[in-house]
Amino acid sequence: MSILPTTRIIVSSNAEQYQVVDLTGAPNGMYIRECILSKLCIPDNSFSRYSIYQSEIGAYALGGALSEAALFELCRQYGDPSGSLRFFVSTAPNRPPTRMEPEYPDNNYLSPQRNSSQRKSKSWNYRTG
Repeated sequence: MSILPTTRIIVSSNAEQYQVVDLTGAPNGMYIRECILSKLCIPDNSFSRYSIYQSEIGAYALGGALSEAALFELCRQYGDPSGSLRFFVSTAPNRPPTRMEPEYPDNNYLSPQRNSSQRKSKSWNYRTG
């Protein structure tokens, strides 16, 4: 059994805000799954409701939910120090978890409205410098 070398991945539960997860030394898929769900502030007692899917920036799931063995193998084969692998975490492959679901982890990101208003207030005017 091998462990992962220096490996970082990018994860999201809404396809808008992303977190970096360091998996260096991960011994198996169960460990990777726990790291991902913990990073997204999902309570331990809700882990079984969430699935992990391969993804791209701005997208939800690409394909089916990954087993722990498939997750480890994907990270072992394609993981790298710069976070080239991306994953989407949710209770459904085509949408983020809803706030109606028990123990939705809504406290780990800025709300999209607040985030966009912050961006507008910091906009750069190229004419005035």
